[in-house]
Amino acid sequence: MRFIFSVILSIILLSSSPIVSSAQEFVTTPVEISSEKVRIKGKLFYVHKVMKGQTLYSISKTYEVSSDEITASNPSLSNGLKADMIIYIPIVEVQTEREKTEVETSVPASTSESETKPASVPQNSEERPTADDNQRYHIHKVKWYESLKDVAEKYGVPIEAIYALNNITPPSKVRIKSVKIPDAEYLAAWASVAAEETPITSSEQSDEDDIEITEGSIEESATAEVPEIDLGEFGSPIKITIVLPFNTAKNSDDLSGYIADFYSGILMGIDHLKEDGLFEEFEVETIDLSEYTSSWEMLSDGVLEGSELIIGPVSSRDLHPIASYCNTNKIPLVSPLDNNTSTLAQGNPYFFLFPPTADNALSRQVEKMAIRVDDSIQESITVLYEKGYDESYLVTETTKELQQRGLPYNTFSYNFMEGREITTSLGESLSEESFNKVIIPSHSEAFISDALRNLHLIQSTGSYQIEVYGMSKWKTMESLDIEHFHQLNLKLSVPYNTDFNDPKTDRFVNGYIAAFNTEPTPFAYQGYDIITFFVDVMNRYNKNFPIKIIGQKWELLQSDVLFTSSEPESGAYNKGLKDIQYQQEWIIVEE
Repeated sequence: MRFIFSVILSIILLSSSPIVSSAQEFVTTPVEISSEKVRIKGKLFYVHKVMKGQTLYSISKTYEVSSDEITASNPSLSNGLKADMIIYIPIVEVQTEREKTEVETSVPASTSESETKPASVPQNSEERPTADDNQRYHIHKVKWYESLKDVAEKYGVPIEAIYALNNITPPSKVRIKSVKIPDAEYLAAWASVAAEETPITSSEQSDEDDIEITEGSIEESATAEVPEIDLGEFGSPIKITIVLPFNTAKNSDDLSGYIADFYSGILMGIDHLKEDGLFEEFEVETIDLSEYTSSWEMLSDGVLEGSELIIGPVSSRDLHPIASYCNTNKIPLVSPLDNNTSTLAQGNPYFFLFPPTADNALSRQVEKMAIRVDDSIQESITVLYEKGYDESYLVTETTKELQQRGLPYNTFSYNFMEGREITTSLGESLSEESFNKVIIPSHSEAFISDALRNLHLIQSTGSYQIEVYGMSKWKTMESLDIEHFHQLNLKLSVPYNTDFNDPKTDRFVNGYIAAFNTEPTPFAYQGYDIITFFVDVMNRYNKNFPIKIIGQKWELLQSDVLFTSSEPESGAYNKGLKDIQYQQEWIIVEE
């Protein structure tokens, strides 16, 4: 017995030694201030990725803000700080004495309340109420199936009063997401003014002039040509089947992380669709592919029968048999995450590859360069690339695109090992009298970084106006200085971008955090975008939706959608790209 006790005691002591040693040697992971910033709703934040071993205390000390301020800006921290989390660190912007003076003198001290209060009714276009008086009126979010005429009838107010209150001049093709509804006081005052003017009556307003907007963040292009065809309406309920391998431990690439996020995004999308009244006729069936030995076994089980849309699976191997099944049974199939499944679109008109492809991004950049900033300003285009890469694909495609559009351009190449002396000759190749558009067709992080540094140096030491055009992959290159992006007004065409100032993004993020106690990942956005997009178009077009959505541009939370088909009787690829520009004050805007 004593021997056994001694052995047990020895084991305990031995096993505890490393723990003690580890505890004595534990050091928190150093925190480095992030170079990436983002402006959300007018406030500036550092974008910080949490590393293993970092603490809220160490992060707050490094950034010189309190833990409470960080927690207030990141609701997901209510569940604790975790490695790989993305958190936003508030930045205190220091107001200069000049700015303070401008603010203090912008409004006279003697201004009375009656002088600053907005007029109760517009007397002319200049005097119409602005967004400052939103609180006085009920705000109506215009759903995708509503026109402004529908909204006016719903609230029993003249459509002309809605036009006046919201500063809308019909006819208009501008899409409006929400409108203020006139109250009784406004209507009384408006009626007296309207009697002296000649308003546009409802009978003069055509249906085409009414403005429609999709509540679920989808915007439809007005220029797309849609084939005249009617395949009928869905029965009830409308079955959507989601096929995902939830137990992915046996897979070599271990998909479990982003499969869970993707599916969580779908669930959030369904919840919002229900709130918007767009999901009443639908039912979703989820199939766990990992319960079957193969996709073939799942198909033989008959679980896909009756589906009007199938989303998934995520890999080329699993999609092959399901794509064949869908082609035979004329069921639209969405490939949600894997760009390597594009070959399945050949000869299968029911196949939709949802991840945007960046293969037309270069052409899009040159197309944007052709748009003049100001007709009164001379513009010049420079192709800047690394010496020795004259015949590279990116350089030759860039020059070819410029030549096809008849755009004159200069070229400048150098080896980034040449050092800072290259700045002088590069500056001489640009013009201080012209607006310089510089495109850098390169994926070399070292060269891109050096080129941006040189351009910024030229810009800051002279009177040069420079605007840089880059490649879509730049957005994911961690070694590039984001500050140069903003200083040089960088323009990109990218497959994915999220506008955190968009109220629809707010709705998704807040709902996701409340439901799952964590920030949504890009895969969660993808799941949300897919389910909300396809349910919306199925509501709009019924069984015609696979044909109707081809060639139309739609704006979602994370990605744009522009489905095109390369050849007849083949599937569709998403060519949608988001055009973004980095501006001063750490602002990123979608163009």
